[in-house]
Amino acid sequence: MQGRIIFSIAVVVLGFFMPWWVVFLLLALGSYMYAPWFEAIGIGLFYDLVFSIPREYFHNFQFVYTVSAIVFVWLMYVIKKRFINV
Repeated sequence: MQGRIIFSIAVVVLGFFMPWWVVFLLLALGSYMYAPWFEAIGIGLFYDLVFSIPREYFHNFQFVYTVSAIVFVWLMYVIKKRFINV
């Protein structure tokens, strides 16, 4: 439990200092390590609200990290559930 909290705080703090792809990888890693890691959705929303702007190549959609976090949480939950139950 403490590791989960420390990792969540570290991702939020590193989100201010690291490039976007580091935060993206940390969201994927956290979703794998702590499935289901629902904090990733909140971190993705926070990162989108602070840094994101609508881009044309996302069809003016601003919440890319939030959707990515939802996909990571769901995907890692399904993968871990299938591997554990096999």
